[in-house]
Amino acid sequence: MTTQALAGWWKLEKPLPSFLQLTPTFAYTKGPMQLLYSPQEPQSDGLWQHASVSCSDRYPTWEEIKDVRDTFFDPEADVFQVLPPKREYVNLHPNCFHLWSPIGRRVTPQVHP
Repeated sequence: MTTQALAGWWKLEKPLPSFLQLTPTFAYTKGPMQLLYSPQEPQSDGLWQHASVSCSDRYPTWEEIKDVRDTFFDPEADVFQVLPPKREYVNLHPNCFHLWSPIGRRVTPQVHP
């Protein structure tokens, strides 16, 4: 079962795997994209928003990644695509990108035009 969500994203009403139930996580779909979104995920340095976006047969395009960013994250927040150290890399889906945003703080230098 699905329900209409934001900007064309459909929220999937289905049980998630147990490892995704540690924090509130929601599944969405839009066209070829699948999304897992956690509005508050605790990490050792505080709370983060996290989104995993994938397509079954290809990487998401830059426009698709920006769509996730614009729909699910605060427009004033820093949002990152993280490439972790090789020893910490986990790949549960071959065509997946992860977006992260710290909640209530900045962790990047301010860039001035």
